Amino acid sequence: MNPNTELYFMQKKNQHNFILIQSFRERDFVQQVTQKNLKKILVKVIGTPVFNTIAPCPCKNDDTEPFSKMFYAIGEHMRRDVSQMKYIHQAHPLGRQAHPLGRQAQPLGRQAHPLGRQAHPLGRQAQPLGRQAQPLGRQAQPLGRQAHPLGRQAHPLGRQAQPLGRQAHPLGRQAHPLGRQAHPLGRQAQPLGRQAHPLGRQAHPLGRQAHPLGRQAQPLGRQAHPLGRQAHPLGRQAQPLGRQAQPLGRQAHPLGRQAHPLGRQAQPLGRQAQPLGRQAQPIRMTFPPQKGFITDKYSSVSSAVQVAGLR
Repeated sequence: MNPNTELYFMQKKNQHNFILIQSFRERDFVQQVTQKNLKKILVKVIGTPVFNTIAPCPCKNDDTEPFSKMFYAIGEHMRRDVSQMKYIHQAHPLGRQAHPLGRQAQPLGRQAHPLGRQAHPLGRQAQPLGRQAQPLGRQAQPLGRQAHPLGRQAHPLGRQAQPLGRQAHPLGRQAHPLGRQAHPLGRQAQPLGRQAHPLGRQAHPLGRQAHPLGRQAQPLGRQAHPLGRQAHPLGRQAQPLGRQAQPLGRQAHPLGRQAHPLGRQAQPLGRQAQPLGRQAQPIRMTFPPQKGFITDKYSSVSSAVQVAGLR
C-alpha cells in the first residue's frame, strides 16, 4: 500500500453504528494499533462496501508482519489518496466521537482548545469569554448600573477580568508602554523627564525661570497660559473646556477619570503617564514678547488656542 494512504480504523458497535477510533497513515499504523490494543477494525473507502469480515488484530509487540498481511488481505484496491477517503455516518470529521484526533486531542476540545479555559492567554480570571468577564454579564454589561459604556463597573470585560484591567491589561500600570515604571519615557529615564530633559525646568527656553516673559507673563505659565485656569478667555465657569461645563469634563467625558476603561491609575491619558502632560506637552509658544502683553493677551490666547487645535 501507499505509505501516504490514510486509513480510518473504526470499531463496530452494532450493525449500523461504527465509532472511529484512530486515523493514521500506513507507515504509522503498526505502532498505533499496538498502543491502542484494538481487537477489531473496519475500513471503508469510497466505492467499496463495508466489509462484512472483521479482521482480527494480532497485537504482538515483537512480530509486526501479521499487520501488513492483514491489510493486504483486506483489499489491494484501497490504495487511494487521502482526499478520496470519507467517513461513515457516525464518523463525521467534526463529530465528537468521530474526530480523527479523538475527544482528548481534537483542536476544538475542552482541554486542548487554544481558547480553552486553561490555555487562554489571559487565564481563567482574565479571559474575555469567562463567566465573570462575559460582555453580556449582569455586572459587566455595557448598559449596566452606571450606564457608562466605558465605565469601571459597566465595562464589558468587568473589573476583575477585563483585559484592560489594572492587573491584566497589557497597557496597565506596570506593563503599559506609557506607564510610570514601564514607560520608555519613565520618570527617571524619560528624555522628556524633569531632570533628564534637555529642555528642563531650568534650561528650557520656555521654562518658568528662564522664560523670556518671566513667571507671570510667560505664555505657557500657570497664570498667563492661553489655556490656563485664570487666563482662559472663557473663564473658569464659562469656558467650554471648564471642569463642570466642558463636554470632556470629569463627569461627562467618556474617557473621564471614573469612566475611563483604564481607570484612574492606568489610563494612558492620566496625569502622570500622559505623554502630553504638563511637563512634556508639545505645545510651545514661540512668539516674541510684546509690549502690553497683558492687554493683548486675548489675541495671543486666541492664536494659541488655534495652534492647539481647540478652535
